[in-house]
Order: sequence, then structure tokens, then C-alpha cells
Amino acid sequence: MRKTLFIFLLISLLFINTLFSSTQKTFTIDSYEWKAAAALCMSAGVLPPSSVSPTTGEEILSALSRINENRLTEDERLMLEKLREKLNWTPMINTEYFGADANVILAPELYAHTSKDVNRSMDYLFPKRDRLNLLDFSFKMNFADIGYGFVDYLAFSPKHLSQYDKTWGTNADALKDGLEMIHEGTLDAGILFGGKWMNFSVASTSQSLGYGKNGNLGLSDNFMRQQYMRFHTFSRYFDYTLNITRYNSLVNNQSSAEDFQNFNGKQQMFPVHRFEVKLFDKLQLVFQEQAMMYIDNAFDIRLLNPFLVFHGFNSYGDGINVSEGDQENNSIILELGYTVLPHLRINGQFIIDQITLSGEIRQEDNTRPNAFGALLNVESSWILGKHFLNAWIETSYMSPYVYLNNKEEGGAQNYNFDYIVGYDLWGGNDDINYAGYKYGPDSIVLSIGADFGDLDSFLLSGSLTYVMHGKYGLGYQTMIAQMGPSHINDVTPSTETPEHRLEALIKASYKPVEGLEISSGIGFVQVWNRKCVSGDSLTDMQFKIGVKFDPVAMFC
Repeated sequence: MRKTLFIFLLISLLFINTLFSSTQKTFTIDSYEWKAAAALCMSAGVLPPSSVSPTTGEEILSALSRINENRLTEDERLMLEKLREKLNWTPMINTEYFGADANVILAPELYAHTSKDVNRSMDYLFPKRDRLNLLDFSFKMNFADIGYGFVDYLAFSPKHLSQYDKTWGTNADALKDGLEMIHEGTLDAGILFGGKWMNFSVASTSQSLGYGKNGNLGLSDNFMRQQYMRFHTFSRYFDYTLNITRYNSLVNNQSSAEDFQNFNGKQQMFPVHRFEVKLFDKLQLVFQEQAMMYIDNAFDIRLLNPFLVFHGFNSYGDGINVSEGDQENNSIILELGYTVLPHLRINGQFIIDQITLSGEIRQEDNTRPNAFGALLNVESSWILGKHFLNAWIETSYMSPYVYLNNKEEGGAQNYNFDYIVGYDLWGGNDDINYAGYKYGPDSIVLSIGADFGDLDSFLLSGSLTYVMHGKYGLGYQTMIAQMGPSHINDVTPSTETPEHRLEALIKASYKPVEGLEISSGIGFVQVWNRKCVSGDSLTDMQFKIGVKFDPVAMFC
């Protein structure tokens, strides 16, 4: 009798479909939904959705409310209705105060490249963070339309396997190492509570701040996941974001597994204050203050103060050989976004790194001068039938010292004040990258690209990128932190045998039916003067193809 009652209750839960749905579900800036909403907003001549990613369905709906529906074409009106429907998430198990989806996703993938000389992460056009997981146990939860939670146990994840020593592989390669796993290394998880004007979230997943196409100057999505806490308010006229990210401490430019496991001891924290003013539904002005800190406890309550000026802090640690008042790496980012007219938008970012005031820097100190970078992109978006199209061109310049510092502790270089950060992962691998712009300092970039797709079935993306790198922006070698006082006033690119690279990339995904998605990509990279060595070159073709199968979504 009890067994029968249990089965009855379970079946009842599976088929309950109340009037309640959730708009607190999160969407990344790379999702079908965000891209379609951004294209529709720009096509209609208003500001796109928030660039604080992941963003909620409620925030995207708030951006869509700026649109004057009387001026929309028939195609745009249909896209708007479809977006509103997609952003109101109704989970499979749905009651008045709780809803949930539970999915088991099988996703085999194959990736290959032609050159055996690829040995840097920056040479991979399909980085580990973009690879599929062979098996994903996924849970999504809705709490009375004020909360949203997710857990993804990424079993047999290829994201933690290096492909440097092979020209082809699959995400089943993880099985060769057995079934032993470290949970932290294979888990995406987060929880968010919010409403129509704010939300608070704690998560270990992807994140970014800004509309840059190749990354942002302040905080970018360059990692498999980032551990962060965020408080975000939003309205038609003003947004405020407090974002605190925790990274692993670095030892000899490598992630420290010991610090990764502990909740005490020194911690590397990256707090961000972001103030955004929106005018006339067309113009965005952003002021963002941030700092790379190295603190000696797991958390400092002062970081929660939204009006705290990070520049006034000193990090805590004995033996840091720097000038007084300069024991962290401060940055300010200014952004401007302007939807000039329907279908046309301009985005700009400017960063000043390691801001120093009078008396803080002495010429004999090996500290860094003020450094700067700039990014500008122009994009055009259209709604064509059931499809959206967004095309863009972007350029950037980063001076040699952006993100870099030169602090020593106990006579050894302390890398924890650079914007070179990351995590220790399963199997002893490190996920190391820049916290900001993915091409790093000492670079000039010119890129063009486009996205074309619809909300239900496919997304096609392509880009062509040229990069010139000086020796200080090529990676995370020790040499980038060994520049002495003689370079203190250098703010121009290092042009002595720069590296030149050309990247061409096409990616596609297709959903023939619910619960089945096929993804593929092809890329080409050509490098001249590789690692700033005259005459050294690299030519490589890269491929990937994968299939995601979700039987719950397909049959339930």
C-alpha cells in the first residue's frame, strides 16, 4: 500500500502544472535567449539586456520592456512574444512553492588539431572551458518564483584533461584515469534569490561583466568556472553590482592545491563595484572599481560595503617589498554603450590599472606605473523572420603593464597581485588565465564576427581575429614580472620582434528535436614570430564535433 501511494504521489508531482512559472532562471551572455533578446533590443533602437552575466530572465524581461511595441515590424513582434514565453520557465515538477528539473545528459565529443607543436592554452580555439562533459547529472530548482538553484555534477569531464600532447582526443579520455574524482573539480553549482529589481547569488560557474566580444577589460569569462558572490540591483535607469570572486593563491606562478582546499590562510580575492546609469533607453555610462587583493583570511566583511574605495586598502602580509600604500592592484574601468539608432550600437571600455597617487610610487621601487587599455566595438542587429542576426567589429589596445605588478615577498616574486589568476583542478591541472581581457597586456587586436540563429533550433557564429603581442602579453611566464625600475615609464607596446597571429573560427549548434543538440566547429590559427622568436611559426587546423542527448527533456 505504501509503495502504491508513493508511486501515485511521484506520478502526480511529475504531471502537476500550476499557473506558477519562474523568471529567476539564469542565462549567460552566450545563450540563445540572451543573444536573441540583445538583437531584438538593438534592432528596436533601445539598450540591450544587462551585461552582468549570468543574468536572470527577469532582467532580460526588464530590458524588453523598453521596446515600443507599436514601432516593431511583424517579425520583431513575433520574436518578442516568443522571448517572453521562453523566459518564463516552467519546470517539469511544478508546485506552488517549489519546482524542479532533473536531467541526465550524455554528450560524447571529439576534438582534433593538425599540428604537434601546439603547447600553449592560448593556441587552442576550442579551449577546455568550452568542451562538453561526457556525463552531466543536472538539477535546476525554482523556489516560489523568488529563488533559483542549479547543480551540475560533470562526471568524466574533459575540462580537466590537457590536449597538449595529442593531436586528437575525445571527452571519454577521462575514463582512462579511472572513476576517482574530486567533487570540487567537477561541479557547477549556484543559488540565487531575487525579484523584479534585485538579486543575490553565490555560485561556482561562468561569469563576466561587459559587452566585449573578445572579453572585457574588467572581468571576463576565461575560466571553466569562477567562485563568486554577487549582489545586483537593476532598474530602467540605474544598476549597481557588487561582485566578489575568489581565486586560488599562486605559488611559483602555479595554482596551490593546499590553498585550494583550505578555508583559512591567505586567499586571493577580486572585489568589484560596478555603477551603471542608463539614459533615454539608449545610453549607458558605467564606472567600475576593482582590486586584486591577497588577504590572510577566508572573508573580510568590509568587502560587502558598496561605497568602500578599494584604493584605500592594504593587503595583509609581511615582507611585501612595495612602496607604502601600494599593496594591492587597483583598477578603474569606464564604459560607454550607445544605441545610436535602430540596428546600430557602439560599446567602449577604458581601463586604468595600478592607479597611483602622489607619494605612493618612488622611482627606486620596482612597482608598476599607471597602465591603461581601451576596447571599442560597433555592432548591428536585425530580426529576419524567425531569426536574429548580429554582426560586429572590435578593436583593442592594451599597454604592456596592464594587469601586471612586481611585488616580492620574502625575496620571491608574489604573483597574487597580478591579474593572472586561476584554480587548481582535478588531476593536478591548473586553470590559469587573465581575470580580464583574454589576450592580456601588450596586445593590439582587431576582430570581426557575426551570430545568426533562432531561439529554438540553431546558432551559427563566426569570427576572424588578428592579434599582435609584445613579449609581456604572451602568457604567464616568469619574465612578465621581472621588469625592473628602468622600465618604470614604459607605456608603449614592446615592438621588438612582436608575435603576430591570425585566428579564424566557425561554430554551429543545431537542435533538431527537444533534448538533442549537435555542435561542431572548425578553426584555423597562424602564428608568426611565435613567442617573439623571429622566424618561428605555427600553422594549425582545429576541429570539434559533439552530440548532447537528454532523454528526460526528449520524452517527458
